[in-house]
Amino acid sequence: MSSASPPPSTPAKDTNLPQLETYEHFSACVFPQNYVVSGSVMPRYALSVLCEKMDGVGLRNYLFAHFKDRIKVQAELPGALRCAPEPGKMVLEALQGFHGGSGFNDAELKKVRKCCLMLMKQLRIANAWLSSKTREKALEAAREWKERLVAIDSGNTLVALGFLHLVSAFGLVSEFILDELVDCSLGATIHEEFPELCRITGLADRVPDIVQKLINRGKHILAVKYVFEFNLVDKISPVAILKDCVEESKELSKRLTEEGKTLIETTAREIHALKSVIKTIEYHKLESEYPRAIVDQRIEEVRRHKSMIKKKLKMKRRACAQASTAKLLLHQQQHQPQQPQRKMQMQRQQQSEFKRPRTQTPNAVGHSAIQKNNVNEGDLTTHQYQYCCEEPLVHSSVCLFQEHLNPYMNSTAVQFGMVDLSGASSHPPESQAFLG
Repeated sequence: MSSASPPPSTPAKDTNLPQLETYEHFSACVFPQNYVVSGSVMPRYALSVLCEKMDGVGLRNYLFAHFKDRIKVQAELPGALRCAPEPGKMVLEALQGFHGGSGFNDAELKKVRKCCLMLMKQLRIANAWLSSKTREKALEAAREWKERLVAIDSGNTLVALGFLHLVSAFGLVSEFILDELVDCSLGATIHEEFPELCRITGLADRVPDIVQKLINRGKHILAVKYVFEFNLVDKISPVAILKDCVEESKELSKRLTEEGKTLIETTAREIHALKSVIKTIEYHKLESEYPRAIVDQRIEEVRRHKSMIKKKLKMKRRACAQASTAKLLLHQQQHQPQQPQRKMQMQRQQQSEFKRPRTQTPNAVGHSAIQKNNVNEGDLTTHQYQYCCEEPLVHSSVCLFQEHLNPYMNSTAVQFGMVDLSGASSHPPESQAFLG
């Protein structure tokens, strides 16, 4: 790499370079001779300092902290990488956290990987010089990456995309067989950068193989996308791929049903696949070759089948409910004759308890005591009154009036309107005067 030249003494005269805020910021940066390139953006001070110090981890952490501003930062990275004495070595150092193991959770690891992808992409755009030692380390990292991709992270799309970026940024395409690159690149097909990486790594001629592998994996819509992306319509029919997608959706629905998946899940996945076919037909204007009405008809069939199965399940649940109700009624009828007998037994038991004699308090007066009013022995017309209750209300020891300890015992009960034959009236003097 060429030695760095000192910063110009009068940067304001150079109209091609944007001006920094202060001269201290300008003098702190290291500007190589090949820094000024067409379309480049002047990097901010922090990026330039990190690259000058070859702090790869610090640069990755800076991108992580300013991820929301990544569009502007990404535009400044090519110029900042040119400030580094050996940018390739610095980027390799930043890739150490790509596979985890640095205390990141899943969301943070995903963001770290995107930052590493940004660094490798901008390293390729900067076209920076690479030493042979750095390239050997990059090749060793790429081989480990490939083994890891096949064994562990085969379903991780960012890992597959990172492998292609690593190969293209460090010029390692010739170190791998194209079949290996094809197999390792299938996971990256969902990313928008994949067509560009295919052209850079020389996989454009192997796109038909990639399309066939995508079809075998059930990714028909992606396969059609790359048929049009690489102008392979004359070699590969997109309509045939879409028809195969419709048939494959039927088979997938059957397999999911046999696996015990719910009706909602199986029909939803099939309808989603059919709607994707319709969108592809409309986007690529294939209605003349494959009318969308055919796919719409299939969607209606799926929905009718779903409603019919739901109706059958509803009728089956209703029949089960009726059967359980009938069984419950039968059980009640079988045990019904025993219920009146038990009820009669309980009534007899209550009656026997009611007729059982109760103990009485001898010294109680009032409603709880049984009292007979004493009258003359010759008076046969006198009545005897008897009051009973369960519990005594007033005891003999307690009286309402202190002068009459028990007034009810001293008075004689005579029938109203009758006079004692012995001449002694049972009424008080006031009552005798009234009767006389």
